[in-house]
Amino acid sequence: ASFQLNLSNPGARSLGMGGAFAGLADDATAAYANPAGLTLLPQSEVSLEARSWRFEHRFTDRGRLEGEPTGDGVDTIAGLRDGRADDEVAGPSFVSVVRPFERWVIAFFGHTLADFEARFETQGALTNFTDGSARLFPTRNRIELEIKSLGLSSAYRVSESFALGLGLSFYFFEIDALTRRFWFQDDDFFAPPDFEEPVNEQPQMGKDSDVGLTVGFLWTIGPVWQVGGVARTGPKFEYNAKNVGLFRPEPEEFANQTATFKVPDQYGLGVAVRPVPQLSIALDYYRVEYSQFTDDLIDQFGRRQVRSESLEDYLRNFEAKDANEIHLGAEYLLLRSRLPFVLRAGVWFDPDHGLQYRGLAPGERMLFRQRERLIHFAAGAGISTRRFQLDVGIDHSERSTTASLSTVVRF
Repeated sequence: ASFQLNLSNPGARSLGMGGAFAGLADDATAAYANPAGLTLLPQSEVSLEARSWRFEHRFTDRGRLEGEPTGDGVDTIAGLRDGRADDEVAGPSFVSVVRPFERWVIAFFGHTLADFEARFETQGALTNFTDGSARLFPTRNRIELEIKSLGLSSAYRVSESFALGLGLSFYFFEIDALTRRFWFQDDDFFAPPDFEEPVNEQPQMGKDSDVGLTVGFLWTIGPVWQVGGVARTGPKFEYNAKNVGLFRPEPEEFANQTATFKVPDQYGLGVAVRPVPQLSIALDYYRVEYSQFTDDLIDQFGRRQVRSESLEDYLRNFEAKDANEIHLGAEYLLLRSRLPFVLRAGVWFDPDHGLQYRGLAPGERMLFRQRERLIHFAAGAGISTRRFQLDVGIDHSERSTTASLSTVVRF
């Protein structure tokens, strides 16, 4: 209900500039970010990156959506209250090998698009219903999601100022998620959860693979300006979703379906300017089609009708908004240091793109809620020589922090 997938370009350099890289695209990470930028690399390069991701997962935990609290048991809070859970993962995130020729450049790369974990429990929020109070089942939840890719990119210098690029990615997907619902202590509707008595569970598991395509261009306008654009199709995966009643002595399976996970398509346009040789400023606009999350929704409980609505009308009330992201970043080269030292900073705006419910069902209104827009602040630094480059970067918002360490070896 509150899961949000954020898509970012690889590399500590890009991260430290707030992800503004479509119009700059002048290192090995261009193999994914904008393959046309590979034509800017005069030497063969090997690039490696490791990242850590920290997530603050927010979810509807307790409280009351509508009506006055009764004062019975846990029903003492007016308004919904969020719970928070912190999870952190780390590991290799990008590797590439770039080989330039006279007008062509070719690159092989591997990329971690998503590595997400969350574990949390809820107490069960309340609301008014036609015949009294209604309460969500308390839950214990976990999700592990990985999307990784291997890719091949190539770029061609059409002229001295214009290049085109093409990338093909082979994606590998794995999900292992479980929501388990529980009853209440002493069979009291207003009592705390009884986490020893599960009622049902909904596991979601599977592995799948798909391909995605990236196309890009880069236009160099004199020594000061560059304009770049990129379009990327996201892969689509299938996995298994079940609904199981935890009855004694034997559980009963009520639904066993195939679900889909669609990584949204992206379109970006970027401008980079170098007002002086040691300063680069980049501004990117990205359109991310998160609405594709809802293209193939299923009801995991296996229902054909939900209350008085047909299943089709019920599912039509869920939406995820497409995002318009603005990324701004800059880097400054300190020429007077013993080693060429670079400082970077950036900022970008992340609209809410989680799944939301626009209908009247109280339970869904409690869970699938609009969240706040986030502002990400980024910073980074690096050293660079003719043969070697080392960069660090960090991106921080109210709900996530990403840190990166990457290196480039040229030969």
